Amino acid sequence: MIASLALSGCAERQLEDEADDRERACMLMAGGRVYWEDGQSRVIVDASGRSATACLCLTEEEFETQSRHDELNERLYERCEALAATFEADSNDCLEHYEAGTWLPGVWWARDELSWMGEDSPPCDAEALEGCHVSEPTPASACLFLALFALLRTRRRQTRHGDDSS
Repeated sequence: MIASLALSGCAERQLEDEADDRERACMLMAGGRVYWEDGQSRVIVDASGRSATACLCLTEEEFETQSRHDELNERLYERCEALAATFEADSNDCLEHYEAGTWLPGVWWARDELSWMGEDSPPCDAEALEGCHVSEPTPASACLFLALFALLRTRRRQTRHGDDSS
C-alpha cells in the first residue's frame, strides 16, 4: 500500500511536471571541516579536490521560490558526512552547518563556468525526474520489504491482542 501511494504520487508528479523544463541546480558545501584530537583540521572536499555539491533537477519556479532547498540541504549533509568519513578524523562540523542552514544560500544552476557541479548526478531529462525513479529490485530491497512486512504484521497482531484483553 505504501509503495502504491509513493508510485501514484510519482506518476502524478510526472504528469504535472511533464511540460516543465528541469535543469540541474546544486548546493555548494562551503565550510565543512574534519578535526583530529591533536588539533589538526582540514576542509572537506570531493575526490576532485573541489567543494562538494548536492544537486537536484529543478524547475525555474522551484529554484526561484527555494521550495526544495531543504531537500538539497539534507542531501548535502549526507554527502558531507560520507566525505568526512573518508578522512578517518575524530569529528566534523557537518551537522552544525546543516542545522545552522549555512549552505542554504549557496544554490546555483550547474551551467557555464559552474557546469562542473553535479557532474556525477543523473541527467535532468523527462525519464529521470528526481524522486520518481523506480529501480529494479535488489536483494537488499527485498530483505527490507520483508522486514517491514514482518514488523507491520507483528504490530497488527499486538494491536489485535491488546484490544481483546481490554
